[in-house]
Amino acid sequence: MCSFISDLEDEIVWFIFKLEERPEIKQTIYVMDFNREKSEIKHFEIADGRRPAICLSWYVSQIGFIELTISPTLLDINNMFAEIPVKVYIQRHALRRSEERVDCLSKNDLHSTLYTSFYEPEVIPMGKNQALIAYRIINSKVGYLVSEYIDGTILIHTFLFITNNGTPEEKKLNELTGLGKLDKKYLALDKLSSFIRSDIGNNEKLRFLFVNAGCGCLLEIEETAQAIDTKHAGNANITLIQKYLNSNEATFQEVYE
Repeated sequence: MCSFISDLEDEIVWFIFKLEERPEIKQTIYVMDFNREKSEIKHFEIADGRRPAICLSWYVSQIGFIELTISPTLLDINNMFAEIPVKVYIQRHALRRSEERVDCLSKNDLHSTLYTSFYEPEVIPMGKNQALIAYRIINSKVGYLVSEYIDGTILIHTFLFITNNGTPEEKKLNELTGLGKLDKKYLALDKLSSFIRSDIGNNEKLRFLFVNAGCGCLLEIEETAQAIDTKHAGNANITLIQKYLNSNEATFQEVYE
């Protein structure tokens, strides 16, 4: 099976290639079967009004089109129905944020990795039926899906890059260096392209801080992203990051040591 033009907001498109024996021509040939499905849309009543969300769906080898389901117990939900798997929906707002922040992948690959992040998911319960679910590119965690158990489903409200405010890694970076107080818009540290072809990993002190904050995968992300598909790449500069750290060189040295 293969797919390269799928989009959760449009259609999931995939091709199945089969080998077929054709006795009449004494040959074995490839036959391509074209398939397409639209993901279900459900409306939710949330704080800012009635909003549509798209069922997180994809194609799976040997199965075909499938709608993602997970057990609410993963979000630390405890009721008589919590063991029963429910569908997962994602708001368009979450798709926009993921496209902005994971800006090196095509929509097809981004939406595919949103789906596969729920294979053996890493979940951080936040209380009040909410949780952070890790978003991974292959095995590299680069963000979180802010999710809620609502109306008998799991709803993804938004996407946080791993360095965004509110993630465990951002809190740890802030504890270590004050990095959470950086002018992130200026440094562009809240999107994937900042870590593609970046020189951050070449600096021993910065590498130490990112690794100890749980963001070490960002320093090796170029190879991981290119294994899928890299649309474009930017870069982040060591000097800028050091300049805007909310600490002087002495404090920075002390943290490192």
